[in-house]
Amino acid sequence: MGPEDDEGMAKRPLESLSDEDSTFIKQFSNKSLLPDQIQNGDEFFPYTENPTEEELQAYNRIDVLEISQEVITIEDEPFFTATCAED
Repeated sequence: MGPEDDEGMAKRPLESLSDEDSTFIKQFSNKSLLPDQIQNGDEFFPYTENPTEEELQAYNRIDVLEISQEVITIEDEPFFTATCAED
């Protein structure tokens, strides 16, 4: 066992994957690694010592919207706003 054994397999470009392998990787990434929703007990659900009902609510994945750079414009008003509800 020489130093060349520690390097692992040679890397190949993603384009060299078969259509079947490419589809599997995309499906696995989208559904298993990054599911549409994570719920209490799921692997990536945040841990809290004494969670409230609100902290146990499921998290939904935000959809990605891809826009070309030519379409982006800067407005005077903020794009996002947030408010805090008073209890």
